[in-house]
Amino acid sequence: DSASTAVLVASGQRDATGAIVFTGQMECPIMKKPMNVREVMTPVRDRRFTYEMFGSDPNGKEFKMLEVVYTR
Repeated sequence: DSASTAVLVASGQRDATGAIVFTGQMECPIMKKPMNVREVMTPVRDRRFTYEMFGSDPNGKEFKMLEVVYTR
């Protein structure tokens, strides 16, 4: 991600649907404090997958920050 200079540290594993789910923390570039992050990489077809990134607002409510569709 080149939209921010924040360092994101996350770990995860594959779930029952085949998606890889990562959880971690990064410094929010706006609030200047740690923010929980969840990333989901989901295979769509043989040559395509999606990457979604979710963050949490100051109240802890999760929202989608980013979605990318990769096609080979």
